[in-house]
Amino acid sequence: MQVGSSKSGTRSFKLGYRRKAAYWLRRRPHKEPPKGREFDFNTYPACPRCGEFLIDKKTRSPLHPEDLEAKARFCEKCGEALWEADRTGVRRYPPAEYVKRHLKGAFSLLVADEVHELKGGETAQGNALGMLASACRKSLCLTGTLVGGYAEHLFYILYRINPGGMLSENLKYNQVQQFVARYGTLEYIRKTALSGPGLVYSRGSKRREYVKHRPGISPLAFARHLLGCTVFVELPDVADHLPAFAEDVCAVAMTSEQAEAYKDLEGKLKAAMKDRAKAIRLMGTYLTALLSYPDRPFDTHELPEVGRPKELPKGLVYPKEQALIEFVKGELAADRRTWIFATFTNRLDVTARLRELLKKNGIKAAILAQDTVDMHDREAWIADQVKAGAQVVISNPELVKTGLDLIAFPSLAFFQTGYNTFTLMQASRRSWRIGQEEIVKVRYFHYQHVLQEAALRLMGAKVRASQALQGKFSAEGLVALTQGEDMMTALAKALVNGIEGVESAEKYWRSERQAGRLTAAPEPLPSVQPEEAWITLDLFSGLADFAAAPEQLPLELAI
Repeated sequence: MQVGSSKSGTRSFKLGYRRKAAYWLRRRPHKEPPKGREFDFNTYPACPRCGEFLIDKKTRSPLHPEDLEAKARFCEKCGEALWEADRTGVRRYPPAEYVKRHLKGAFSLLVADEVHELKGGETAQGNALGMLASACRKSLCLTGTLVGGYAEHLFYILYRINPGGMLSENLKYNQVQQFVARYGTLEYIRKTALSGPGLVYSRGSKRREYVKHRPGISPLAFARHLLGCTVFVELPDVADHLPAFAEDVCAVAMTSEQAEAYKDLEGKLKAAMKDRAKAIRLMGTYLTALLSYPDRPFDTHELPEVGRPKELPKGLVYPKEQALIEFVKGELAADRRTWIFATFTNRLDVTARLRELLKKNGIKAAILAQDTVDMHDREAWIADQVKAGAQVVISNPELVKTGLDLIAFPSLAFFQTGYNTFTLMQASRRSWRIGQEEIVKVRYFHYQHVLQEAALRLMGAKVRASQALQGKFSAEGLVALTQGEDMMTALAKALVNGIEGVESAEKYWRSERQAGRLTAAPEPLPSVQPEEAWITLDLFSGLADFAAAPEQLPLELAI
């Protein structure tokens, strides 16, 4: 039996019957009933098993039927499931559940491809993997990127394919935090208020504690759960005479007008994020704006609490765009096609602009878009573009990260990278495949002294940490495994504290080459001289306070 994360895989195995809410409607008695009226005329949902009125856990207010239809819930009193099968729709039974219940032992081997996509604890795909693995005698799980830096990425995969190993350590299925405490990194955050509401007439203190999962995986997880049942096979292990692989970073300086506009936007976002509630609610929006603005400082959109960023001329060719064009021209002079990756391809789309700029320079470019080319037709579409004379193809890396070989494009250019480690690791190797005869070049472009540089630097650290768990151990890799932090929080810190203290992306990748983990690119690239120290703290444990008064930072929050 074979299962994967494609349309022909777990998506067909996971599908089951439609559900609808199940409840009684009861009239609620009045707390102080008026004369002659013991019950309210209105009816409210109640549990069909115990009759308890259903209320929202947070607001403690009565639930309405539409609330039950929108979300599957359980009765707080008796635990009854508040849904049932909807017989009005298509009647179906999940194949994975049928195999588990009625065909246990009928299959000798389960082959699950791209298993890292099934790491979620409560996803339909992940549950389908668990049901199928329990019904088959053996399971073979395949992935090119086992983890993205968090111990919890391993927990559910290990529990589904080898529950005995987890139970032998007294770990239950719902004890992911205990697993992270043992093999990962937990951050305990303690906040103490010495004054405030409720403490006006006392000398006590209010203390709140939080526990947060942080990136980091202990080598013990490799030794206890992976060493005896895992084989790490790299491309050079199965293919002779592979060409060299060159990976490097190109740092580009912004124009003075760009830098001024960026600094203005950054200042406004910093001011807005001093409000802790806004920082938590709008962090993703703000970080996306800062990452994308240098590449698209025109046709801007309103940002909550901040307004519209400054508009810059659309008719100019900006420095990173010019650097990309020069790179493509150099590769074409050597008869090498280039594939360009851009992360922002929807509201903040840059692909159409890049194609027009390349066209003005006499370069034929095509765009691979999700809504125009179906997943199963992409390989044929790429072949047709090559036959038609396309010299460059532009796409989001998500569209080609699995299942495609870009042999015809030995040069890969990341105009934007985003901050998904799984995607970057997979997309950057699409050209370095069996059958490739030319040197493969991967070039990452970023603007200097902005959040793009911090993102690429932090992404490189995650790649190094992930490779260490796959058997490529080194002192730096093990340090990265235990001292990492999630991308969103790290970028938020870089926003508040500034990135002057962050080691430059180019310097980081150069150190990787010197350690022998990467191959140097043929030509030298400009470098940035950073400061030596980078002080950070967790966004959710005092970002606003630290931005306003860093001397008040609690000792236990310092990293």
